[in-house]
Amino acid sequence: MLLDLAIIGAGISGLAAAQVVRASGKSVAVFDKGRAPGGRIATRRIGAAVFDHGAQFFTVRDDAFATTVLQWQASGVVAPWCHGFPSSDGEATGEDGHVRYFCPNGMIGIVKHLSSDLPPDSILVDHKITKISHEGDHWCIDVENRPTVRAKAVLVTAPAPQVPAFFSDDALAESCRMIAHDVQFDPCLALMILAGPSEAAASFPAPGGRRFDSPVLSWGADNHCKGISPVAGSVTLHGCTEFSRVNFAADDLLVAREMVVAAGLSTATLGDPTRWQLKRWRYAIPANPHPDRYRQISSSPLAVLAGDAFGGPRIEGAWLSGVAAGKFLTR
Repeated sequence: MLLDLAIIGAGISGLAAAQVVRASGKSVAVFDKGRAPGGRIATRRIGAAVFDHGAQFFTVRDDAFATTVLQWQASGVVAPWCHGFPSSDGEATGEDGHVRYFCPNGMIGIVKHLSSDLPPDSILVDHKITKISHEGDHWCIDVENRPTVRAKAVLVTAPAPQVPAFFSDDALAESCRMIAHDVQFDPCLALMILAGPSEAAASFPAPGGRRFDSPVLSWGADNHCKGISPVAGSVTLHGCTEFSRVNFAADDLLVAREMVVAAGLSTATLGDPTRWQLKRWRYAIPANPHPDRYRQISSSPLAVLAGDAFGGPRIEGAWLSGVAAGKFLTR
């Protein structure tokens, strides 16, 4: 079978692009090496506790995205959380007039909603792409331990630093390396921990999120106060960029201890490994997004790059990039 489009990466950009292409009547399949779609939109459980440990919320500034978010809200997928978060000193409210939206069942709800509009067999997880090469007028996409996929066009939405290794063509790989070098990504260490309910409530009063200005943390949230976890004390902590970079390969327990102390929480919970987990996001936030929504790197056969590294980071930027790329690929 020759697909009209193969999409590499089942995050917001890839799924948004797939919706556009599917609506045009073309055949499309989305491939991801992970066990589930979503990318850096991730929700995890520790027992009965629920944690958003990737994207925590999103805002809306673009009119087209605003229209979509209104539809999501009407469907119960998202809801307003607040208009900002207090700083670590508790003096500034952080309110700026922009609504922070969240998903009542965890941020992964956006991914599930986007996925529900696509045929189940068009989203292929646990598919690790090993090579993309062109053969005449189409692409051959090699997948680890699976048959080769053939497509007329390819859209890659994986983090930019991972993309050069996909292409067998040296010129395309070098073009991707240049883009990745210009964009660059900041890492983030994310700690999920079942803290004491009272200390969590004290450290993260309503609305349940808090910005940190410290050499260790940039953000913290009480997922119970936020409204997604039935278990009190379900806390997510995000390390700041420099701390995450320096300690990316450090021992989990040592990293977790520093983060817990910086949040003003007790370290006693760290003695029970079933009550906390550390997630390493190597490519968390594009430090210098590309000015365009997508980038065409080949015309024959057609190859395009998209994702939150293009035109703006975070959920809104990723969605806008995917939609723009999808429209370009179906013109």
